[in-house]
Amino acid sequence: MLSVVFVLSVFTGLSFADGVEKPQFIDAKSGEGFNDVQKLIHRITTENPDKKININDVYKLVIPEGVYVNVVEDYNVQKNAFIKFLQSHGADLTSPSVSEKIQEVIQKNRKDFQKVMNAAKVNFLSEKGKTLEEVKKLADNTDETDSSGDTDTSDEHPPLEKTHWAFASGGKSGTYYPLANLISDVVNETTGATIDVVATTGGGKENISLVSSGDADLAMVRSSTLDCASKGTGPFTGMSKVRNIAAVASLYSQPCHVVVFEDSGIESIADLKGKKISIGVKGTFSEAIALQILAAHGLSEDNATLLNLSPKESEMAMRDGLIPAAVFTCSDPNRFITEIASNKPIRILNITDEAAENLMNNYSFYAPATIPSDVYSTRNDVDTVGIRTLMVCRDDMSEDEVYQLTKSIYENLDVLSESPVWRAQQIILEEADWGSSAPFHPGAIKFYKEKGVY
Repeated sequence: MLSVVFVLSVFTGLSFADGVEKPQFIDAKSGEGFNDVQKLIHRITTENPDKKININDVYKLVIPEGVYVNVVEDYNVQKNAFIKFLQSHGADLTSPSVSEKIQEVIQKNRKDFQKVMNAAKVNFLSEKGKTLEEVKKLADNTDETDSSGDTDTSDEHPPLEKTHWAFASGGKSGTYYPLANLISDVVNETTGATIDVVATTGGGKENISLVSSGDADLAMVRSSTLDCASKGTGPFTGMSKVRNIAAVASLYSQPCHVVVFEDSGIESIADLKGKKISIGVKGTFSEAIALQILAAHGLSEDNATLLNLSPKESEMAMRDGLIPAAVFTCSDPNRFITEIASNKPIRILNITDEAAENLMNNYSFYAPATIPSDVYSTRNDVDTVGIRTLMVCRDDMSEDEVYQLTKSIYENLDVLSESPVWRAQQIILEEADWGSSAPFHPGAIKFYKEKGVY
C-alpha cells in the first residue's frame, strides 16, 4: 500500500534571496516517521544564504509530521519539545550556523530525538482527542473502505506504518549514498516504513559497527568487509567477531580488474610472471584481493615483483611506462582505469574458469562478474570475479519487516532501473543471494524462496 503523501505548508517567516522563487509547499512523505531533516535544512540555507536562520522558521520546515500543521492549528506541544530537545543537547539557537548544529545534534542523538518527538506527538494527539489514523484520514481526505464499507484486505502483510529504520550508507560523494537514498525512497513509498539514510565516512567498517551496536538498522557493505568482521580478521583484528548481522540483498558487483595495455603482448594473468604488478596499498582489502587473484593463477612475490601503490600511483606508473600491470577491485567505471585507458587502449585480463572456481570455493565473498566491453572500450567483455555490495540488517529485525523490505526492493526493479543511479540498474533478482559470508535473514529467504532464487 502506498504511503500517504502529506503536504506541509511553508510559512512566510523566511526572506528569500533575490531571484529565488519562494516555495509554497513541501511534500512530506514521512507517514508515521520524520521528514528528511537534512534535505529541508539544506533547502533553507541554500535559499537564504545571507540570512541568519530563526529557529522557529527552521522548525516549521522540519516538524516531524507536517500533516499536523494542516489538520490542527495548535502545534506548540511538538514545537516546544523540538526546541527543548535541541537546547538540552547544547544547540545554540542564536548561532548563525544553527542549521548545521541541528543536523549534528539530531544525527548524534537520533534515538533520543525519536523518543522525545514521539512522546510529544502522542500528547499532542491525545489533547486534540484524535487517533493517528483519524489524523491521517483527515489529511489524505480519503476513506480506506470500498463502496460496500468492507475494509481492504487485499495485502496479507499490513503496512509498516510504525517502522523507522536508520540506513548507514557512505560519503555523500561516493556510490553508496545515492543508491541508499533511492532504495529508501522506494521502500518508504511502498511499505509505509520510514528509512533515514545516514551518511558515513568510515566505510564498511563503520557501517558494520553501527549495525552491530544497534545505532543503525540497515547498512551497505562490501562482502569481503563483512567476511573480515565475522572472522575478526583484517581491520577487525583484535575485535569481537560480529555475529548479529544478517544479509538482506546482494545488490551489485565490484569486479576485479587486472589491467594491462593492449600492445603489451600480455594475454593472460599467467603471462605476468616476472613482471612488476601494482597490488594496492599495503594492509588494505584491495591488496588482499589482488594477492588472492594472483595466487589463483600461480603468481606470488616469489615469481613477480609486487608493488604497494595507491590507485592514483598505479595509474601514473602505468601511464609513465614504469609498470606493465595493476590490479583494481572497484565499481565500474573507475576513474583511475578510465584515465589509464585515455592514454592508450587497455586490455583487462580474464580470470580463468579454474581460478574463479577455486576463489569462490575458498572465499565465500566472491561471485562471478563481467566487465562489459563498452565500459573501457576493450575489445571483448571480460570474465572475472567480483566482491559483492550487500545490504545488511540487524539479525533481530522481524521476519515480516525484512520480508516486506526485500519484496519492496525487488518488486520495484523497474523504478530502480529507470533512475539515473547506475548502480541501481545493476540490481537483479537472480543475483540477490550471491557472495555473502553472513547468513541471509529469514525474511529475505522467505521472499527469495517464493521467487525461486534461493
